[in-house]
Amino acid sequence: MLMSIEEASQYLGMSEETVRYLARSKRIPAGKIGRKWRLNKDDLDSFLREQYAETPSAVAIPVSDGNGVGLSPN
Repeated sequence: MLMSIEEASQYLGMSEETVRYLARSKRIPAGKIGRKWRLNKDDLDSFLREQYAETPSAVAIPVSDGNGVGLSPN
């Protein structure tokens, strides 16, 4: 499914200006049809998977035993 910049920005949770910048700088897969940018939803999904794969998930989330005592997740 092809998306406009506006649709892609809503889907990605980014501003239209940011999506346009990423498209122009070839950091996100996109192409122009006439004067309008178009982005493929499947390509955006792949882009997101790559972004999450490169981001370390070393954030510790405190867990409680129900008595207010914190437990280590490991």
